[in-house]
This record gives sequence, C-alpha cells and structure tokens, in this order.
Amino acid sequence: CPPTSTPGWASGKPVGTCDRDECSENAAVCEGANQTCVDQDKSAGATGDWECVCPPPSVTRRQAGPAVCEVDECEVNRAANMRLCAKAEQECVDADPTSEGDWECRCIAPAEGVSAAGVADCVIDECEVECGHCEDSGSGGVCAAAGQLCVEPNPSAKETSDWQCVCPDAP
Repeated sequence: CPPTSTPGWASGKPVGTCDRDECSENAAVCEGANQTCVDQDKSAGATGDWECVCPPPSVTRRQAGPAVCEVDECEVNRAANMRLCAKAEQECVDADPTSEGDWECRCIAPAEGVSAAGVADCVIDECEVECGHCEDSGSGGVCAAAGQLCVEPNPSAKETSDWQCVCPDAP
C-alpha cells in the first residue's frame, strides 16, 4: 500500500485499506490548463476517475484530462453585461462561452446592429422593413401608393417615424 494506507491487523484479522489519490500523479495535467485536479474516490480500485475542474465562475469539469472551461459572460456577469445591453433595449449574447471578452449586445429586430463588449448602434430603415406604413419593397407602401419614394433620413433606431415621401426626380 502507498503511504496513505490505513493500518490493519495481522494473523487473519482485517487488514487496512489502500488509498490512491490519482491527483498525486496527474495534477500537472490539470495545472497546465490552469485547472484543479480532484479525485473524489481514492480507493485503490477506483482508477481513471480523477477530474480536472475549471476555476470559477465556470463549473465545467472533465474526467481524466483538462476540461474546456465555459462561461456565459451574459449570465455570469448579469449585473454588468446583461444589464448594460438591456438598458439599451438590446440582448446580451455570448456565442462562444469558451473564450473571454467576446460577449455582444445585439439589436432586437427589426433594428440591426451588434457590438462586442458594449452597446450597439442600432439602425432601422423604416422604408425597408415591414411596419405599419411600409412594405418590404423598400419603397414604403404609403409613398408608393402616392407615386412617390420613401426616404429614411436618419436610420438610427432611436429616431423612428422620421421617414418621408418625396416626389421622384422629373426627367
């Protein structure tokens, strides 16, 4: 038995149990990936059950090797990232939870726009999107019905209802 054994008795009486902490042999594998080695079952018969555990806030772990640490930066940093996006009426998205600093604020349709790690500049061309006074053709239904063109002078999502019908240029 390795030094972690429990003393037993001789002459046919019960003998001690042998413990084996696999992290004593495999800790470097986990530490090389900035993770912690954990061996929950140290009994001699339990082999290959050691795990690499990611540092907080990730809760990812992997048996017998380094884990791919995942952190959804919108969920973990809810007080900061998600609130920042929500305050701007945008959604927080972390498309790749395996890398840090790549969360995004995304505009909510029909507005368009995205920004990495910050509030996006959302744009909406009311002449191109389907809405109460427009149609997908890009000409604006109301304007087209009057033989005119629809013009969106300021596509910022903060400036709505500023579209205009203009007469087409005469030849």
